[in-house]
Amino acid sequence: VTRMRLRRYKRKKMLLLTVFTITTGIVLLTIYLVKWIKFLRMTSKLPDSSGLIPFIGIIPQMIGADLHDLFELFIKQEKKVTGIGKFWMGHEVIVLVNTPENIQKVLNSKECLDKPKFFKFFGIERGSLFGSLEAWRVHRKVLNPGFSPQLLKGFVSVFDKKSRNLIKSFDKKCDLEEFDVFPQMSAFFLDTILTAALDLDVDILNDKKKNEYVDHFDE
Repeated sequence: VTRMRLRRYKRKKMLLLTVFTITTGIVLLTIYLVKWIKFLRMTSKLPDSSGLIPFIGIIPQMIGADLHDLFELFIKQEKKVTGIGKFWMGHEVIVLVNTPENIQKVLNSKECLDKPKFFKFFGIERGSLFGSLEAWRVHRKVLNPGFSPQLLKGFVSVFDKKSRNLIKSFDKKCDLEEFDVFPQMSAFFLDTILTAALDLDVDILNDKKKNEYVDHFDE
């Protein structure tokens, strides 16, 4: 009799455990599906630049592509967007914005501070710009005193002078259909930093002899 009761108890226990596990699974699955359906409804309002079906997106174009090809693929998708749009990368939805107004909203949003998962896919997950949210917060606390409004006001004249030099360098190439702005921007960036932060009034942008700084920056 004792063994029969023990068996019945074990059966009831297993039955309750099974019912609890199934019920919990159904509840969690329901919550996930509700969130996923809500997410799909929100993203369905955005135009799809990839033109392919969901859950696949640009995956076929990514097969066999190197890092440079992947960036080119992303740029190609961005050029198809007017204002705001999206494309699928597997089950991930990548939202694209290419207007100053939308970019400002994204940069000022507290919901957009963390980095997307595909940064790990590209192997760029370190530093203040591409690192984790926790690392960015620590670095921001350290850097904030150096970018206070009172301190930056003293550099307005430097920013104005270097910006005018940059515009003049662009004017010389206005006749070209297209040109690479990276060399000018690199020289402008280094020139401004050296003058504002280190008080070295150099003219890397116009003096070719000092472009070795830019060469090291490119490396």
